Amino acid sequence: MNRLSDNRWFVRLLALFFAILLFVNANAENMKNSTITTSGKFEKAVTNVPIDYRYDQSKYYISGYETSTGIQLKSSNRVLLDMEANEQTKNYSVVADLTKLGVGTHELSPKIEGMNSAVTGTLTLKTVHVTIEKKKTSTFKVEPNIDHKIFSSGYTLDEATVNPEKVTVTAGAETIKAIKKVEAVINDKKNVKEDFSEKVSLKALDKNGEVLSVTIDPVTVNVKVTTKEPSKTVSLKVTQSGSYPKGVNGYSINLESNQAEISGESSLLENIHSLSVPVMIENITDTVSDYYTITAPSGVKVTPEKVLVTIVPTHTATRESSSSSTRETTNQTTETKMTNETSEKTSSSTTKSSTSETSASTSQTSTSESNNDE
Repeated sequence: MNRLSDNRWFVRLLALFFAILLFVNANAENMKNSTITTSGKFEKAVTNVPIDYRYDQSKYYISGYETSTGIQLKSSNRVLLDMEANEQTKNYSVVADLTKLGVGTHELSPKIEGMNSAVTGTLTLKTVHVTIEKKKTSTFKVEPNIDHKIFSSGYTLDEATVNPEKVTVTAGAETIKAIKKVEAVINDKKNVKEDFSEKVSLKALDKNGEVLSVTIDPVTVNVKVTTKEPSKTVSLKVTQSGSYPKGVNGYSINLESNQAEISGESSLLENIHSLSVPVMIENITDTVSDYYTITAPSGVKVTPEKVLVTIVPTHTATRESSSSSTRETTNQTTETKMTNETSEKTSSSTTKSSTSETSASTSQTSTSESNNDE
């Protein structure tokens, strides 16, 4: 009986121990960022509390200001302290009132508004600086800025396009005047070989390349980048195949262009100095012009893919044409002989006639002389 009673007390003590342990552990989380002062008050430090700048946003634009501050909270009521320290349950806000200030750069002290009266707060940021300008909105064309270092060896930028091409920028009038360009910068990639698209945040820059404080709408644009593979120019050579048809003893083959551009991995291109253009001459008996494919190794792109080739056959002389040529030569020879004979006859006749005329003349002369003697 005594032994059973002792066991009950042991179980009760063990349960009490675990209850205390759980209580201490639960409160340790709440006390993580808080301390107890000598006066018996609890303290807690809160960071990154946003500062609310109040001004006429339809007329003015502000820049050069601090966006947040830290705050040290104190309270004798730990529950209220924890409530104000929690972003979801806090009642206060930190405010910088600019409504009575004009254009220019100002220094002022932010204030805490709406905090529970049982809790006090001290800002770590005693003063803030802010520049107030007349508000202005303008439209700017977005310029893509692609760092060449993102590309793999041998690859280069082919084209970069932006969508939308233009954005609206709101800032102070003087800041708008200082904007040199609005850029979409891509410099965080490596070993790029393929085309890609991505959303890129925009920046407004002045003439010195300094980033200006502005509001851009939309905040991001889609940039599409196309890459260009390593390339070089090589010569083209005709590779002739097939048998000569009857009557043809050769061909004159001419290419419209003797060069083409190849692109691909540098390791593939370095040993290529020329490409072949296969031409089948089978059954070609007349002059033809047609496009023939340029062959290239796998993984190599050729521009253009085809080239215009003109094929002119050289014909063999036939027997008929030889016989005809012989007959023509014989006829020409016969005609020449006949012409010569005719010329000779004419010459002979002319000579005889001349002789007769001479004899007659001589006879007449002799007769005349004889008459004179008488």
